[in-house]
Amino acid sequence: MTLGVDKIISMIRSDGDRSVFVKGAAGSFIARFFGAALVFLSQVVLARLLGAAQYGVYAYALSWMTVLAIFAKMGFETSLLRFLPEYKVKRQWPLFRGVIRFSFSLVGVVSLVFVVLGQLMLILLRHRLDAELLLSFRIMLLVLPFFAWTAIRQSCLRGLKRVVLSELPEGVLRPLLLMAVAWLLAGRLAHFGAAWAWAAHLVAVFFAFVFGTFLLLRALPGESRRMHSQRKSRAWVRVSAPMLLMNSMNIILSQAAIVILGMFRPAEEVAVFSASARIVMLATFALLAVNSIAAPMISELFYADKKRELQSLLRLAAAGIAAVTFIAGLVIFFGGRRILGFFGPEFVDGYLVLLILLAGFMIKSFVGPASYLLNLTGHQNITARAMAAAVAFALVLSFLLIPRWGALGAALASALTMIVWNVTLLLLNLKIVGIDPSVGSLFQKNNHFSTTQV
Repeated sequence: MTLGVDKIISMIRSDGDRSVFVKGAAGSFIARFFGAALVFLSQVVLARLLGAAQYGVYAYALSWMTVLAIFAKMGFETSLLRFLPEYKVKRQWPLFRGVIRFSFSLVGVVSLVFVVLGQLMLILLRHRLDAELLLSFRIMLLVLPFFAWTAIRQSCLRGLKRVVLSELPEGVLRPLLLMAVAWLLAGRLAHFGAAWAWAAHLVAVFFAFVFGTFLLLRALPGESRRMHSQRKSRAWVRVSAPMLLMNSMNIILSQAAIVILGMFRPAEEVAVFSASARIVMLATFALLAVNSIAAPMISELFYADKKRELQSLLRLAAAGIAAVTFIAGLVIFFGGRRILGFFGPEFVDGYLVLLILLAGFMIKSFVGPASYLLNLTGHQNITARAMAAAVAFALVLSFLLIPRWGALGAALASALTMIVWNVTLLLLNLKIVGIDPSVGSLFQKNNHFSTTQV
């Protein structure tokens, strides 16, 4: 399945869908590569400045923010990838402008409700929580609205196929600011704890959000700026609601282990698990890069009845994902202890946790953009039912394994759930959509769909 250099250059220079896909995926890959490196470096810096215990407190609050943000986004970070390409193609600029304004407004209101309710809850729990954890949660809630708005802004840019611009503020500016502010605070304070790390996080998220909003305003089509917005609030919410359900269950799949780990085990184990998860995420940035450009193109090609072209693009994506994931996996496998040592000497004992998580994340990458393929081809309800079963599986495993084996149990629960869930997604795609998004498509000589260029 290797492509010659001349063929790749010819593909990039063409004006077809494959050219758009390759350029977008390549741009996203480069942006995510440097972004992932900077984000990883920022976490190493924080771990070094905080120590294992305080970094565990910081990571635990971060997991809770990730959970809350899913509900705050109301599913619009996914549904915008469907609406914006459709309205742009049909030149329905009032609706194009309307859905962007509505999504930002709704997410802002929901986020602020979470902030108020969360602060009230913390007042009630103030005598039960450690002072550092309590203050960290208070600052985390202030970060939440900007974190949720950021996801909406990224989806808008991705829907416009401006993938690199969508990654730039959070992949480059935010980690640089986080490291700079944290370093300055640590140098001036007698005690730099998790709460101060969250203060640095707030500064970084705010300025990255402002910069990202500026990029979005410049990227909007000129026609949309001259139109009055038109609303179809009920229709938008009706489509976004299943997306919210699936995204909420997906975040439970990814965050349940660390949240439950924090309930039963000390912060040091949370820190080791979090650091290991950060490292293995580096093996999935090829999948994330492909997802950034694949999501809007899946919807466009499928509803244009171009299934052959869609399968061809996904096979091309699978080749790139397989190559990058395999290389990254080898680096992590052989250099895992050294990489964990970057966080601090107390993290090196998490090597087995790292390997178990690596297995799950690699299977996830090899399956490809399976969830997007189901959701953006109108099968989101089937995905939701399957995901509900996966969430139940994850919670049962977590409560069975974590109290007894701690971080190792959390890794086992996460990896097994990830493998079962992604294999299920692949089987559903093969049966219902009839398209294979996985690396397995590379070995199907007599694939149902032609792999001719678009």
